[in-house]
Amino acid sequence: MALGEGFPLAKHIAILLLLGFVAYGLSIYCYTYAQRTIGAALSFLLLGELLMPLFLVATAVMSAGCWLAAKSNP
Repeated sequence: MALGEGFPLAKHIAILLLLGFVAYGLSIYCYTYAQRTIGAALSFLLLGELLMPLFLVATAVMSAGCWLAAKSNP
């Protein structure tokens, strides 16, 4: 404002808030979800807990996502 620039428009502020939510908020959510999943995998391997069907589905989805992210483009 000291240099003569105006205050940002409300739509620009909303876009920046949405970007922050997607970039930071969802990354934190995905990180904590992954930590829970790793804990579930370790409890299955180390403690012999039961393997639930939802865990198997989540493992398949995450494996497919890792494969898609890692595969090279020709």
